[in-house]
Amino acid sequence: MLTPERLLAIGGALVTILGVGFLLAVAIAAGIFGPVPRVVSLALLTVALGAVAARLRDRAPDAAVALAATSSAAAFGVVVAMTTIYGWLPASAGIVAALVIAGAGVFVAHRWGRPVLAGLSYAQVLLVLPMVLGDLDDAAMGRLTIFATIAFLPIVLVVVEHRWMRLYRFAAGALLLVALVGLLTDSVGDTAAVVRLLASLAAAALVAGVATALGEVVVVGAALGVTSLTVLSLRGQEVAFAGVSLDSGAAAVLALACGIAAWRYRARLRAVLTAGAVLHLFLATVALPASDDVIAIALAFEGLVLLLAARSGRSTALWCASLVLSAIACLRLAAMVPLSALFVTSWSVESTRWEAVVVGVLVAAIGAAHTATVKRIQVPKVRDDVRTLVGVAFLLYGASSAVVAVGLLPGASETREMGAAVVTTVIWVAVAVAMILRPASPVTRAGYLVLVAAVAKLFLIDLHAVDGILRAVLFVLTGLALIGASSQIRKFAAPRGSDARG
Repeated sequence: MLTPERLLAIGGALVTILGVGFLLAVAIAAGIFGPVPRVVSLALLTVALGAVAARLRDRAPDAAVALAATSSAAAFGVVVAMTTIYGWLPASAGIVAALVIAGAGVFVAHRWGRPVLAGLSYAQVLLVLPMVLGDLDDAAMGRLTIFATIAFLPIVLVVVEHRWMRLYRFAAGALLLVALVGLLTDSVGDTAAVVRLLASLAAAALVAGVATALGEVVVVGAALGVTSLTVLSLRGQEVAFAGVSLDSGAAAVLALACGIAAWRYRARLRAVLTAGAVLHLFLATVALPASDDVIAIALAFEGLVLLLAARSGRSTALWCASLVLSAIACLRLAAMVPLSALFVTSWSVESTRWEAVVVGVLVAAIGAAHTATVKRIQVPKVRDDVRTLVGVAFLLYGASSAVVAVGLLPGASETREMGAAVVTTVIWVAVAVAMILRPASPVTRAGYLVLVAAVAKLFLIDLHAVDGILRAVLFVLTGLALIGASSQIRKFAAPRGSDARG
């Protein structure tokens, strides 16, 4: 909190730094100070300010923090002078010195109980590292991210020790910004670019992991956003290890880590982690070295697995995640099996592939599972009838597409094509009857609509497209289904009518 005392301390520190700078500028202009006296004077100033800060620690803590921050700034100045300006030390030595100074600042902040000092130390080292590294090409940018991550580790230790959450948010935001900057270079194909991206990925993953343990939902979401962007950047590198592409492998590992963490944590954190798991799972899937049809199978299978996990764990977040992947799989299924083919298979221009059959079966299974989880999982602000209709839609669409795909496989005969049309109509009638037999609800009304569509298909399309014994079987099955549905509806309605008459 910025009290008047702290404002005065910060202002005094800034004025002190400016005054010393002006004094040095005058001395340098007059030819009094050479390189060695300049660096030695700055080092002596570092020690003097640090000593004064230590003496004022108990009497004037805010002033002590300001002087300690000024002392560390002077120490960083010595490092920059000895490496970048005069070249007395190699960059590696300057980096080690900068990290030691930053760590010392965090340690002093820990001993004094002053998170502001730790934040200032981290901010200063992030400003100094680019000066020591020089031109930020791919290699230098990768090293900057690595060293910024190393300097972040002492911050994590004091945050865990003292629960300084504001300090963590500041340091995490700064490190994520460095990781994002590491994604901006456009070079492709060289080792330095891969190292740079992996460094950004590791930094963001570290931030996400610590934020998860601390319960910082917003930081977790931001860090997972950076990791997903890094995976997308890795895709352009086209690097593989043991036959697994680097982007898909990294995304799969992150998806697994987020999924495991989602089981451990609750409330909003579980929702964010689940979203992160699904996002990285999707990125891992679409990055597979396979055809779009095989990827559609993987997406549908992942949607089914997530739904079964949601059912066993009663997880709304996993249910939503399954819905997202299932919807994406349906979009791909629509490209594999044209919607027109669900009504008239002969309208389809191209034959289908076996992958379409598998995706259709998986989508149908997803629909059945969605319908079965209505009472087991509570989804806020979503009515059970709506969820049931969503499940029925998946079931009807997946089963119809799978059957039609079988009828349109390469080498299929005309009889198989007509048989697919017959089975599709029977499925529609069966699903419609099952919906109608439910207690009065929107699902019942929707069932009548499906039944009308099935009967319309029967007389307007199947009557002309199907001939011979298949036509007779189709009409007989449809008629028996309608008679059976009528008797069941009468059976359900009779007790209510008797009660009314009584």
